[in-house]
Amino acid sequence: MPIWDDAYIIDLANRGEIELTTDVPCIFDRFSLDIVSGTSTYSLPEGLLSISRVTWKGDKVWPFEQRSAIIGNLNIDPLTETITGTPYLYLQHNYGFDKIHFWPVPDESIGLDDSGIWGADISNRVIISCWRIADPTGTEFRLPDFIRRRLIKYYINTKSYGKEGPSQDTDASDYFKQKYQFSIEQLRLVKASLPKSIVNEMQPQVFGGRFIARPRLPINFGKVVE
Repeated sequence: MPIWDDAYIIDLANRGEIELTTDVPCIFDRFSLDIVSGTSTYSLPEGLLSISRVTWKGDKVWPFEQRSAIIGNLNIDPLTETITGTPYLYLQHNYGFDKIHFWPVPDESIGLDDSGIWGADISNRVIISCWRIADPTGTEFRLPDFIRRRLIKYYINTKSYGKEGPSQDTDASDYFKQKYQFSIEQLRLVKASLPKSIVNEMQPQVFGGRFIARPRLPINFGKVVE
């Protein structure tokens, strides 16, 4: 007779996948919004963990932070301002994770269509790139099988051996907890080492070296030799 029934193991597996993708954001998603002229606040889908980037017909929409606005002496309040135009700021403060608010208030309607938001249709849509939490009940937002099986088994053993009752084994639980934490750290390192097309904007762009080369005029501006 098994120590734990299938329902308990499945529940732990689902909880483990959700917890893992919350601790280490690793499920990337992108979707478009159905924009209506004159409407500034829109609902976001469930399971969204954090927004990575928002673009309005290809142009970046910047996140609005009250502290940054005060420091930068930006005399606007997107919560109350009703100026219309092409949005270049968005905020979630006071709206929650399931809402996004644009400023200025959109002055055009842009339809929802996810068919080309990874390429040719970026310049025609309002697109949100984000990190999502796993949805164990579905098939779309899941960890790859080879990651899920290896890491979730440590989570399951940690919780099941730690459960009070005749099957409790704290030594085994601690052992698998260490294995799980080590695997999580390895996953973080793998994610951090992935190539990123990010360039620091407040310093010179230097590729292939640590210092900027000494400026040099073209050869036709050299010393004239008679």
